[in-house]
Amino acid sequence: MSKPRSVILLLTDEERYPPHYETEELKQWRKEALKGREKIREHGVEFHRHYTSATACTPSRASIFLGHYPSLHGCFRTGTGEDSDAADGFRTWLDAENFPTMGHYFKSAGYSTHYIGKWHLSNEDLHDEHGKRIDSSYWGKPIEENEKRYKERFLLKKFGWDNPWVGPEPHGVEESNFGLFRDGLYIQQAIQELEELAANPEQPFIMVISLVNPHDIVTLPLYYKYVMKGEIDSKSLPEIPEPPNFAEDLTTKPSTIAKSYSAVKKMLGNLPIHWDRYRRFYYHLHKVVDIHIETFMDALDRLKLSEETLMVFTSDHGDLISSHGGGIQKFYNAYDESIRVPLVFRCPALFREETQHVHDYLTSAVDLLPTVLYLAGIKVEETYSALDSFTDEYHKHGFKEVPRLIGKNFA
Repeated sequence: MSKPRSVILLLTDEERYPPHYETEELKQWRKEALKGREKIREHGVEFHRHYTSATACTPSRASIFLGHYPSLHGCFRTGTGEDSDAADGFRTWLDAENFPTMGHYFKSAGYSTHYIGKWHLSNEDLHDEHGKRIDSSYWGKPIEENEKRYKERFLLKKFGWDNPWVGPEPHGVEESNFGLFRDGLYIQQAIQELEELAANPEQPFIMVISLVNPHDIVTLPLYYKYVMKGEIDSKSLPEIPEPPNFAEDLTTKPSTIAKSYSAVKKMLGNLPIHWDRYRRFYYHLHKVVDIHIETFMDALDRLKLSEETLMVFTSDHGDLISSHGGGIQKFYNAYDESIRVPLVFRCPALFREETQHVHDYLTSAVDLLPTVLYLAGIKVEETYSALDSFTDEYHKHGFKEVPRLIGKNFA
């Protein structure tokens, strides 16, 4: 490799690794319906035992982008607003002056750094003079004036990302702000920036594309609009049976599990859940976001960036989807459905001679950053001088042994 390798990290939200009890019909549906993901796997190395470091969005994402566990980076809970520190002392948001992020590491190595989509590590949403959140789109259509207001601010620059981030975060109860309408815009922005990057092939880049779905499973408006009315992909989806642990007895489990289920159901208004349709909606959302993934993969081929670019596909956490006693979401447990997520490394030039494309090695999201740095050809110790301004010192010690461990089997 004559020059540093460009990197694309593609994240989905709340996408679990297919559980062991998934039927053969569903496995076949994945291959036929999720063509974007299949394109990633075609020239990829897939790890079947990859685990996130936390079940909640913010702590998990912090571990991915910092390379540390929540006990070290200090983001212990998911935030949805301006709260940075809770009354109990547990921090929500990432401190920009404390830890270097993935963006800082790559920037210090001469890369241009690009972050597109859901961030969820700090509150960067803009508000007008009346305190109302400024939306950059409405029902999938850009609001150009508001887009410009975000782009002028370069809101993630303090976290190591040089491109203009377009908010707000895809949170809240407004349906137009859900992944169903935001993910397509994220992919459009990614392709536009990719076209600009392709014009300067000597400049290495890292691009994070952080999509929302299948996270829309948490949104009641979409659930009742599409699930209850049957407006989902019912023709191609096979039957989705209830998981074998659906009726699991929670009285034998830690009490926090049942309490978390109740809290989530209360948050959803204690409305009845039609489990079969609920499960089908979750799989349907996989296909909804996969359409955008396929569009991006086609653009990567068209721009002739597919061969040499290292692409990483993963998710921040999973979802119980009615498993383990009718569980919803992923809080306060360490079940496989919650913490096991997909992981694929794709780079035809790098893995051309790879004969075994599927591995059962145990891998962790906390190791993703140092692994990607190594595969990109970056010597981490050479970035230290550019990272001296950060108050944390752990980043100078945690990644030293990674090159020695790559490819080792400790089974």
